[in-house]
Amino acid sequence: MTVSLSGLSTSLSTLLGQSSGSAATEGVPALTYSKTGKSSSATAAPSPNGVTISAAAKAAAADVADNAKEFATVGKETRVALDAAKKAGKGADLSELSGRALAAMVLDKSDQFSAGERAAAKKQLNQRTRNDFMSTVGSSASLTSLANYNQLMISDYDSMSVEEREVRGWTAQTRSQAAAFVATASNTSTSSLFDLLNQQD
Repeated sequence: MTVSLSGLSTSLSTLLGQSSGSAATEGVPALTYSKTGKSSSATAAPSPNGVTISAAAKAAAADVADNAKEFATVGKETRVALDAAKKAGKGADLSELSGRALAAMVLDKSDQFSAGERAAAKKQLNQRTRNDFMSTVGSSASLTSLANYNQLMISDYDSMSVEEREVRGWTAQTRSQAAAFVATASNTSTSSLFDLLNQQD
């Protein structure tokens, strides 16, 4: 009997099936505005003194705050923040926005974001998925690292809003398949991913 690893398939297809964007090692895209008001993609510059709260930490704090709000409110507040950056002539660093704020931009249910803004928000969400995968799995996909990534997917799924799941294309099946992979990995004594994929009775 071949061991089923549907969770692995789900994890990799979720990662690799994203629309093309920058590699995980590249800078995070920010939005800058021309005099016409149209958005364009730029790369956020690092802090000159190197002593700042990380974008990931700011995004995590924003997740907690935004998940407690109505989705329409999140969209309106995000629009206000982008307009303020535009008025100040600064780039809006999307890496600091919550996943729900990015989902509000992508879904754009109130028709208040430009095509460029929607694309930049989607790219940022894709970037976060890639970053999660690379930081957990790295350059070599071992059974343990892939199980850890699937466990991370489960935790992320449980904590994120319905809207962010929709934008990422994550469903209840995504979660159940990730859980199945973790269970399979934890119940086998095989240390090699290759051996596990080909394990038979």
